[in-house]
Amino acid sequence: MAGRWTLCVCVALAAGVCRGGTPDEAKDAKKKAERVASYVTLVETITRVGIQVGAMLEKHPFDRALGIYTRDLGRLHAKALGNLTPPEGAESLHEKFKDAVLAFARMGEAFCAGDYPTARKQREDCVRDFNRALLEAIRLKKEGVVP
Repeated sequence: MAGRWTLCVCVALAAGVCRGGTPDEAKDAKKKAERVASYVTLVETITRVGIQVGAMLEKHPFDRALGIYTRDLGRLHAKALGNLTPPEGAESLHEKFKDAVLAFARMGEAFCAGDYPTARKQREDCVRDFNRALLEAIRLKKEGVVP
């Protein structure tokens, strides 16, 4: 008798009759996971660009065009980040990333102003904050928040 019950449950599970939650809940969970995943991709991309531009400025601190590019890129990212609402589950990543982008913007402003000691300090802060943001993204991936 127990064999029949097990067989019925297996057939029902295979047919999709006995599943947890509704189809709408599954779609919502999938959308949330996709939104967090795209946000993490954005964070990783901007982090790579920020670190690379900072390294280029370190090698060529007197390159005026590179300084202007850094300043404008920092302003653009800071403005875009101010308008961005973090996805549910990625609030801690958003805070760390926001700090990194603001440090990058301050670094660009200092380089354009010719204040190289301050710019170097801001670059160190920027790299540290970007690394913290990347570690937070890795933590979210390990916890399963990001697919």
